[in-house]
Amino acid sequence: ILVFLKEYMPLLNEVCPSAELIITGRNPSQRIYDAAAPYSNIKIVPNPKDIMDVITKGNYYICPIHTGSGLKLRSMDALRIGLPVLAHQVSTHGYEGIQRDGYLFSYSSKDDFKTALKKLIQLHDCRQQVIDSYYSHFSFEAGKERMKVITAKIAK
Repeated sequence: ILVFLKEYMPLLNEVCPSAELIITGRNPSQRIYDAAAPYSNIKIVPNPKDIMDVITKGNYYICPIHTGSGLKLRSMDALRIGLPVLAHQVSTHGYEGIQRDGYLFSYSSKDDFKTALKKLIQLHDCRQQVIDSYYSHFSFEAGKERMKVITAKIAK
């Protein structure tokens, strides 16, 4: 979050001057509050009782996590309720199908971020399409189909 606020927030404001950013999570540090303080368009919601109540208020979801590996579950939550996602490239593993569908955008540099952000904000009124994409890749039925393919490959 701190890297995002320092490096990418100015770009977000440049591309989308009327954007509002909500940061939520458990026990945000004082460093996050201090880094967000210069921006009048950032709201911090600490320790929400139900994080989904916060996420559903957005139009888009940004996942700036740039370390670690694996599926970032908050991105999955956002997609499940129909929010297109902008995520650091590290946080896109496992979402390649939704990226191909055009509802998840990735970045790994400031230039990539601006390009991906511009594509993201072109999406309007697409919640149902994002939900459909999510379920086509992550539903029980989609999982069964993947298992059939894997089983067929193993059987050969």
